Amino acid sequence: MSGALRYALALLAAIAIGGAPAVARAALLAPATADVVLVTRIVRVSDGDTVHAMINGRAVRVRLWAIDAPEAGQAFGEKARRALADMVTGRDVELHRVGVDVHQRPLVVLSVEGVSVNAELVRLGWAWVFRQYSSDVELIALEDVARRNRWGLWGDPHPIPPWEFRRNARGR
Repeated sequence: MSGALRYALALLAAIAIGGAPAVARAALLAPATADVVLVTRIVRVSDGDTVHAMINGRAVRVRLWAIDAPEAGQAFGEKARRALADMVTGRDVELHRVGVDVHQRPLVVLSVEGVSVNAELVRLGWAWVFRQYSSDVELIALEDVARRNRWGLWGDPHPIPPWEFRRNARGR
């Protein structure tokens, strides 16, 4: 079954069981491979998991699927952003669209020369696997290796996941 067909079936199932919020959640649970592929350039790196890609002549904000990197203003936020920028700046990037998130941003897997940028950020320790939306065993294994080796943000004995940082920031 193709990625597009799996995505369409997930959306139909979500509509049947729960309406609009479920549709957004189903899109977040889309498979890591997709039929929609575009070779483009990244024109801006907002943070460690969000970029602006040139699509149809305009810069479109896209979110990297299955990962969550530290926020701007959070410990390791700038290092994660810089790591992503170093991987994509000035290079042809394959953008594999796998769905949309709750903020209606396209969810993508970025690849450079056949290497998943999403996975590479996790492998180097600059992002968590966003387990609320992904149970990808390969990504989880990469995160475990980075954690054991104290790479990237795992050098901090008690790194704060970005979802907790955002929740605490909203609670102020």
